Amino acid sequence: WQPYRTQSQIFSDKFIINLSIFSIFTDSFYKLKFLSMTEKHEPIIRHMEYDFPHQGFLHCKDQFMLGDQYLVAPMVTKGNSRTVMLPKGLWKDEEGKNSKVPAK
Repeated sequence: WQPYRTQSQIFSDKFIINLSIFSIFTDSFYKLKFLSMTEKHEPIIRHMEYDFPHQGFLHCKDQFMLGDQYLVAPMVTKGNSRTVMLPKGLWKDEEGKNSKVPAK
């Protein structure tokens, strides 16, 4: 059964990509949820200021942390790019490229 076959090719491609991403992160999300709830007693979805206090994230409303590993910055306006505020430290993007953000 392949429900995406009834949709356009663009939809099919995006569906398969999203399904691939979901399957890659599923184990990580379950571990994250379990650790957050049982050991750390912290919320899973957190405001940037929660994890990175005093770094200018108090009024940042369009990105958040998923646990302490994943910074989520969804596209909230029409287009194909956006600016993401990174806290100081070493960050790795989805392609594995490292970026070091200096302290302000």
